[in-house]
Amino acid sequence: MTATAAARWAARLTLLCCLACRSPSPPPIAHAEMARDQLFFVAQTPEPVLLALIVQRTRTPTEPGATLEVKAFLVARDRLQSLFWERVQLDAWPGDDLQDALAAWQKTRTSPGIRLKFAVEPRSVSLNVRQPSGGFALDATDLQPLGTVPDPHGEVTARAGVGTLEVNGKKWRGPVLAERLAPGSQAWPQFGQFEMWLAAPTDGALWLGRFDLQRQTGRAAVVAEGQAARIAPFQVTINHTRDDAESGFALPDAWTVGLPTPVSLTHAVGQLGRGTAPKGGAAVYDIGVASGSGATALVFHLQDQ
Repeated sequence: MTATAAARWAARLTLLCCLACRSPSPPPIAHAEMARDQLFFVAQTPEPVLLALIVQRTRTPTEPGATLEVKAFLVARDRLQSLFWERVQLDAWPGDDLQDALAAWQKTRTSPGIRLKFAVEPRSVSLNVRQPSGGFALDATDLQPLGTVPDPHGEVTARAGVGTLEVNGKKWRGPVLAERLAPGSQAWPQFGQFEMWLAAPTDGALWLGRFDLQRQTGRAAVVAEGQAARIAPFQVTINHTRDDAESGFALPDAWTVGLPTPVSLTHAVGQLGRGTAPKGGAAVYDIGVASGSGATALVFHLQDQ
């Protein structure tokens, strides 16, 4: 081989190596997308407690990077505590899995007092969040596939198991539900009138029910220790409403919920958020505690026009 030919081959080889090492650009997206992981826990002893952890990621075609939102709600003694609610802007999509999102939060979180440790495995999740004012540790084990359920954002895949929760030195053991909304799901759907219920009946089960109040259809994931987890019909009937002057909506504050026996629950306390619907109308996010003689629940009521 001549010196000239050798130089040409060397140049081609260098080019091929550079092309092979170059990181592929993320594919463009046509509309706002979301991925979301949710962890739910309930227990009855030493006292009723419910925990909801939500880790969601969104991105839009018009803005670089992605938005990461992490929030946790605790219900105890008919009180709603927002343990934390953080929203951070990321330079790039963090990855599709829960561990990717938690790693991004660990790196970019805005609250300097939060200490985060986690381990995400195919059949278990361990999460420890500490703050100056307290925190929690959740260990979910032996998570088994449960199936899929419809959600306004898209299809949700669920796993069920048991776990332990530690809050301020107290420990609980109870059923756990882990959900995953796949990346590429619709970020901002039109809800109409929709509710998601994390309910803890006195029999010790966990119910995670979704109900479309306009279509009168609903399904729930039901998890109880020592029993096979299942997907069951879920029914909600509104018994009383309160007027919201700003939006013009009638927001429910008393219900009958099938768990599976009908249980009457009333709104105890909550947090009301407002936004704008995809079509430009009002949107209300009413997150509250509902309680009664047969159950305690955390209710996410979403309504828009």
